[in-house]
Parts: sequence; C-alpha cells; structure tokens
Amino acid sequence: MYGYPGAAFADASGGRLGPDPKRTPDEPVTVTLAPGGSAWAGLRYANPEISGARTATPAALLVTPPDERKALKVRWKGGEVPVGGNASSVFLTVFSAGDGP
Repeated sequence: MYGYPGAAFADASGGRLGPDPKRTPDEPVTVTLAPGGSAWAGLRYANPEISGARTATPAALLVTPPDERKALKVRWKGGEVPVGGNASSVFLTVFSAGDGP
C-alpha cells in the first residue's frame, strides 16, 4: 500500500458527517504486507470541547484502502467528533506497518 486511506464519518443511515479528513503533510512510503499482516494510519482532531467546533457522534467510520473504491465500515466508538465551525479539521496520517503506535 502507498499513501493515505480515504476516511469519512457517517451517521446511522450512512450519510456523511462533516468534511472528509485532511491529509497531514507526511511523506508517503510504500508499506508491503505479508499475508495476515496489518497497517495503520492515524486520525487526529482537536477536542471539540476545547476547540468550540460543532460536533456529531458518528455511527461509523468509512475507511477506503488506497486504490480501492469500496469503503470498509467500522463502528465508531470514539464519541463526538468535530464536523464544522471553529478549529474543526480532522487529519489523517500516512500508512505505517503494524498495529498502531
């Protein structure tokens, strides 16, 4: 894999909440996975209580792997996310091999 995943927050009916996350300026690298291997990408945003952003609680995060068109739907357990207003940007990092930080 190379680069960034696609990502979007979705409500229970599948409608998108807020703009798509922005990409961090990190330099993408190719991540080669062995069968059964894993990769991860970070997702970050300012705490909505501190930033004053409008919020919503997504039902799911839609994740699209590079060079794919079909998103994978993952149940969201992270609470409210910023979807508009002041300091509301959500950012994605590039892929890294492994299970996460």
